[in-house]
Amino acid sequence: EPFFLDTQFRSHPKLVEFVAAEIYGGKLKSGVTGADRPTLPGFPWPDPAVPLAFVEMGPNSVEQVEGESKQNSFEGEKVLDILQAVLDAGGCKITDIGIITPYVAQVRYLRSAWQKRCRIAGGAGGGSPQKPAPGKKRKQIGQGEALEWAKDPRDLEISSVDSFQGREKELVLFSAVRANRGGRVGFLGDWRRLNVML
Repeated sequence: EPFFLDTQFRSHPKLVEFVAAEIYGGKLKSGVTGADRPTLPGFPWPDPAVPLAFVEMGPNSVEQVEGESKQNSFEGEKVLDILQAVLDAGGCKITDIGIITPYVAQVRYLRSAWQKRCRIAGGAGGGSPQKPAPGKKRKQIGQGEALEWAKDPRDLEISSVDSFQGREKELVLFSAVRANRGGRVGFLGDWRRLNVML
């Protein structure tokens, strides 16, 4: 007979509330407190006590078909802007952050765009000074003076929701990709996939 593990120790209790109530019928408990999982600096959290935010992408965010998958380059760049601002604030290391998305084409786009940013920042192959994250000022970076996070683009884990299942990170950025006039969300409407993502 299956044994239900009823206490989670990974996420902030507020992140688990919805899943506990809607998917586990109130049986899932949290073994950590909100104080154990504080918000990270570098992002304007709507509620500083809760590390969860939905970011409006606006009318320029449009999904594109890429083979049999989908991508959203505008959203991808916004996700990387948020990532860069958090890294610039110094609250955690690049290896403590993950980006997940349900679409393989978006995984490819994000990896490629992140490699370019690391090159520009003077990491992975050198390059010109980094373009600062929006709203930030950055001192000029000289040759060989790469930012720590830019040294190896592979330090940032970018993967699909399914590939990321079971992993732990201090910060997870989720790129939903879907943006269309019909409000279609595709397989994001599957509660099981939502459960894995949360």
